Amino acid sequence: MADADRSASGMLVLLFELVNAVGKEPHCGDAPDSTCYRTLVAQALDYLETMPDFKCNVSELAAHMNIDRTTLNRAFKTETGFTAHARIDALRYMRACELLASSAMSLESIARRTGFSSLKYFINWFKKNSGTPPGKWRRRQ
Repeated sequence: MADADRSASGMLVLLFELVNAVGKEPHCGDAPDSTCYRTLVAQALDYLETMPDFKCNVSELAAHMNIDRTTLNRAFKTETGFTAHARIDALRYMRACELLASSAMSLESIARRTGFSSLKYFINWFKKNSGTPPGKWRRRQ
């Protein structure tokens, strides 16, 4: 550091830059590398897998992570080959299958636990993903 930079004002500028940088969430910036994307995807998946229910869409997930929705989708697409929405849907489907197979919960309860406010929408969504309605799927298990 040059002597001119050691002035009180120069030191204050450096101090403010340091204080501003501390505690910020990692972000990928303009030219992200795969390590940054890998970190973002890992953080997103950790958050999603610890949620008691899946009442979270891509925009809410991105907001929780303090990043742009486009950046989050780009990270998922680059790292997994799927969009963030597709990954959330896959996690919802896996959770729905687990609950159907291992519990006696009502379909309505399972719908709520997987982030659906409408039982009808859950049934249609499940049927689209599995080929059978959830009640029939459960009986086959």
